[in-house]
Amino acid sequence: MKRSWPIFCMMIMLVSLLTACTSSGNQANTDQAANGDGSNKQKEVTIKVVEYKNLEGYKDIAREFEKQNPGVKVEFSYINSVDFDPTMKARYAAGDMPDIFNNWNVDVWKDFYEDLSDQPWVGDLYEGTKGFVTRDGKLLGMPYIIEGAGLVYNKELFEKAGITATPKTFTELKAATQKLEDSGIQPFVNSYGEPLFQLGAHFFNNAIDRVDNPVQFIADLRSGKAQLVGNPMFEQMLDVLRFSTEHGNHKDLTTDGNTQANDLVNGKAAMALQGNWIQDNVNKSNPGLKMGIMPYPFTDDINLNDKINMQIYSLAVYNKSPNKEVAKKFLDFLVTSDIGKKTLVEVFHQVPAMKTIKPSEQFVGPINMDLLSYLEQGKVVPVAFWDYFPIATDIGQVLQKFIADKANSTQTLKEIEALFKNWR
Repeated sequence: MKRSWPIFCMMIMLVSLLTACTSSGNQANTDQAANGDGSNKQKEVTIKVVEYKNLEGYKDIAREFEKQNPGVKVEFSYINSVDFDPTMKARYAAGDMPDIFNNWNVDVWKDFYEDLSDQPWVGDLYEGTKGFVTRDGKLLGMPYIIEGAGLVYNKELFEKAGITATPKTFTELKAATQKLEDSGIQPFVNSYGEPLFQLGAHFFNNAIDRVDNPVQFIADLRSGKAQLVGNPMFEQMLDVLRFSTEHGNHKDLTTDGNTQANDLVNGKAAMALQGNWIQDNVNKSNPGLKMGIMPYPFTDDINLNDKINMQIYSLAVYNKSPNKEVAKKFLDFLVTSDIGKKTLVEVFHQVPAMKTIKPSEQFVGPINMDLLSYLEQGKVVPVAFWDYFPIATDIGQVLQKFIADKANSTQTLKEIEALFKNWR
């Protein structure tokens, strides 16, 4: 027994020594794992952003953000607007969702958006912009750029024809059209060869936006509770469509959007169903041209004709992103940093959704300044076409048949009714 005691003590000392060495080794391995090779490098984070406006200026903003946030990379990719939803659905199925992406179709993607109601820029938004991305009391995106659609017109041609005020009713539009023709000026240039955006989206939207509750009305069309045949607003819509073709370029069904924009900008016509995005064409082809935008006077009810159809280009954070906080920080940087604010106005030439970012006509042009004026007065209405977008092309094709005299008013409205009822 006496010989066993020294051996036992030696065993305890040996175990303690081994334990100390192992702990030291584990700590060293832990430190090395945390720092990569044992250095003090910060773990890199890549923020993936998917958008449908191919705005090159984003890169300069991203590089500055990376400089101020070491270890963070911002990676942009572009998907055109027509392919955006199907491409994003494919990315979701493949487990390849970005951290930030456009939320132009809020109701389709609302379950995937992070609530941004607590972000510091919320108080800077124009009040009229929040509703576009608010669902169930949650702000599901950051309104960023304002877009508006209506009648874009050449102010110089209006002045030449002696038109001193923009028409506020359909009757006044007809009178202005007569003055233009009397002055040898073509009133309209149409691009009805494009069934999706020109007809199914923007033109048909002008009627939908004038009903009391567009979202409910669309739901009622789908269930059969609402009808277009016999509805004065939609019968009037077809009258306006016919009028625009009778006083337009007479090649409506073979004219595309680029030709329409070029003809308008180059003074070949006075008016077109277009949006503020056409300012880019003005800047490139005819800088300094006085242009404007007004609501399309569809009816003789002035109270239904005083608002611009507006949509918001906004950015959302994917609510299951592992980098949500960094993504939110980048969105804040877009609208609060000097480079972010300057780029939005002076490089993108866009109307910001933030009251704290002040554009000037020098950089954004007269069409955008007109749009901003409607926003500041609260005279804007959200476009409704995203709520029927899956059948917008089909609606446009039905309207093309009407333009080509292959269907009368009743047949046209019945066909569109059937599209809503059969939409699944």
